[in-house]
Amino acid sequence: MITGLGIQCIHVPLTWHEIVQATTVGCMRQIDSLKKKSKQGNNRPNKDNWTPHIEGACGELAVAKHCKGYWPGTVGNPDAPDVCINGVWYEVKTNCSRGKTDLIAMEKDTDVHPYIGVLCYLPDFYITGWLPADKVKIQKWWREGDPHRWAHFVPAGELRSINDLLKQEAT
Repeated sequence: MITGLGIQCIHVPLTWHEIVQATTVGCMRQIDSLKKKSKQGNNRPNKDNWTPHIEGACGELAVAKHCKGYWPGTVGNPDAPDVCINGVWYEVKTNCSRGKTDLIAMEKDTDVHPYIGVLCYLPDFYITGWLPADKVKIQKWWREGDPHRWAHFVPAGELRSINDLLKQEAT
């Protein structure tokens, strides 16, 4: 449990070598985005677009590490799923807010792959749980976060245990 947040999570520390690996992927994603002159996701202001790419890649690696999954570290295809666990692809959503625990999915995000929530406190990551896409992208969770930034904000307490997912995938 993370002190002060009151939710159950799985702690996954990354080594400094793993952080270098994932940070390199995150930087490559941001550079690819700049090169393509891509609009930043969900009306995000252009003040810091490196952090979501870098910490997002680290969160993906943390999930793959804990779940003994495959992390391709994809660059150039933002719609590609993030981690494969026992032959099933997942979308990893890393929350970098350092205080809020919601899994945040934007409207443009997948309707196909299940979501896994992660909190980033680099070098420590906390897997908050998972939900199928059809349970994440519902009206109940749709709201405005920061001004003019609408998304599906799923409270961490509503997520299913990652351990249950691993047991389910193993059968």
